[in-house]
Amino acid sequence: MPPKDKRHPVPDDLAVSRRVSLVGVLQKQQGATWLPLPKTHVCQVVLQIDEHDVQVIAYGELAKELASVFAGSGIQVDGQLIQHRWDVDNQKRERLEVEADKITVLVRRRI
Repeated sequence: MPPKDKRHPVPDDLAVSRRVSLVGVLQKQQGATWLPLPKTHVCQVVLQIDEHDVQVIAYGELAKELASVFAGSGIQVDGQLIQHRWDVDNQKRERLEVEADKITVLVRRRI
């Protein structure tokens, strides 16, 4: 683990985010769920890239659009890569997910 930079300390529980553009195959989808408190839809899916699975989450109209895409479809996801870190019983945990802001369904051409 790299040493902490004392000039710019970052708390361990702070989520670090970066822009990404990923292309893969939609594996699992849960459909869009309505969240009453922020009054929006949310959709979580799993995108397979080679042998890696990436969690993707979308909100609002984009969530409804993502929920209508069939599993097995090729998609491109543009958004923020978010790394969540937390402690459970003194064990450090982390999870990566992409918060989508644009989704493109890729169409296969027949030869």
